[in-house]
Amino acid sequence: MGLFGKKQKEDARLIFYEGELPGFVADVVCLLYLDNNILTIKRYDMDTVAKLPTDRITDIEMLGEPQFLQKYKGTTMVINKKDIPREFYVLHYINKDGDKKCVVFWGANAYFKMKALKEKLPVHENTSMEYEL
Repeated sequence: MGLFGKKQKEDARLIFYEGELPGFVADVVCLLYLDNNILTIKRYDMDTVAKLPTDRITDIEMLGEPQFLQKYKGTTMVINKKDIPREFYVLHYINKDGDKKCVVFWGANAYFKMKALKEKLPVHENTSMEYEL
């Protein structure tokens, strides 16, 4: 970007939680951009970037913290009324080797941005796979 270049606005700003993203660590801020059928995940504090073609994204789950902990960690929690609620976003995708994977982000007050991002993605609910056992 030059001196007068236009800065690209992120589609969402979230915190990385877990998953296979080399160069990313837990609790680091990430910017998510969707452009030309590529979802770009950029680490905010460095120039580390991961790119995922949208045709390999199978779903984005949007869960409240209690629902995420129950479904993925097998535990429960009670949220105090004073706490700011956190939402978890589970990005399901097919990696280059054809394996089903997911990465998880969390954020507060990012629901509508993630909902808008999810609506921009093409629907790939019944992705068929062929492999040998």
